[in-house]
Amino acid sequence: MVSAARLRLCAPLLALALAAPGAAQEPALEGHEHLPEESWGRLPAAAVGKRYHAVGRWESCWGNQVTLFKAAPGFFFADARIQPDLANDLLPGTRTRLVSKKSRVALLGRADRADGRIVLVVEAVRLLDDDVARVQKLAGQAGNDPARLAALAQEARRLAERFDDADLAQLATQLARQELEVRRERLAPDAWEEWLALAAHYHGLGDRTTAIAILSHVETGGPEGASPLRRQAAARLAELAAVRTRAGWVTYERFKADEGFLQRTVDGRARWLTKEQAELEDAMAAERRLRADVVEPRTQPVQHGQNAAAGKLERGQFMQEARLAAGLPVSVLHQRGLDADGPGARQAIWTQWVFADGRRAYFLGYEGKAPVLIAAKAAKDEWPTR
Repeated sequence: MVSAARLRLCAPLLALALAAPGAAQEPALEGHEHLPEESWGRLPAAAVGKRYHAVGRWESCWGNQVTLFKAAPGFFFADARIQPDLANDLLPGTRTRLVSKKSRVALLGRADRADGRIVLVVEAVRLLDDDVARVQKLAGQAGNDPARLAALAQEARRLAERFDDADLAQLATQLARQELEVRRERLAPDAWEEWLALAAHYHGLGDRTTAIAILSHVETGGPEGASPLRRQAAARLAELAAVRTRAGWVTYERFKADEGFLQRTVDGRARWLTKEQAELEDAMAAERRLRADVVEPRTQPVQHGQNAAAGKLERGQFMQEARLAAGLPVSVLHQRGLDADGPGARQAIWTQWVFADGRRAYFLGYEGKAPVLIAAKAAKDEWPTR
């Protein structure tokens, strides 16, 4: 059951839905009455001779038939005087190009009969602000009015879904966030139910971090008399996989990152690795790519030994030569895995050595064979960060 406080928070969004920018009646344009989309193709005989304008996204002009994006064909027909320009996706009388599925236009014309139907003969075309620019302009006029921002976000989302428009979808999220930030700034610190509702809205936008911060405010700050709300906040924190730390509740991802782990995704599943594990896996992947061309690491045994005596780690050295070059490792990590990605791959043991001076050495070995150094990292080389 939705609480009264949550309904109060959502009410402006619901009330403004009917007053969204695209829902209001368009004014006449240059003496042409606005023709809403629901009337396209449905004009009565009495409309013949009347002048109308229709607004939509340009798609094409094939022959003399004009089509708007995501609209049924067979209603708009180009007047012969402007048909050549429209057939070339040009704004009549100009060199301005009309971008299919993007340019927002007003088609101005007169209703007429054609093959027993009432159609609109397009006599002029006006280029309008595209939907993103239009909604952004209205958002600037809305200022910090949360109700108007909510209505604009809803309008942008509706258009984004209709036109498969990623830019509008991004704008819708931006406006929804802007609305929530305004509401957040105006909430009293002890308006616990409203804070809970606000957290749910942030979560709905995919912002777990802010949702957790708000729920933490309720769970830790609510008075004893509001203990049911505190328990509700705690339950939601658990649902969001939040972790309590000395600094407060944080996302699980933030908790793991603060511990020094890196998140990597394999086959859609998240894995958490130390920087050492991540660099070992990177070295393994790089060597597998090399071994696709059968590049063996140990090619100049004498030089490898001489360089080891000079304190240099290099590809092709044995472990004893690496010890000669850098001393004993302070950290050792092993991992079993195939030595290549393609056919003929063999099981191998991959090893990482970390030395006191910060250098790292990576080895590839097999059962019964001495491991060989395949990659070396200098102390100045950055550890993986992702």
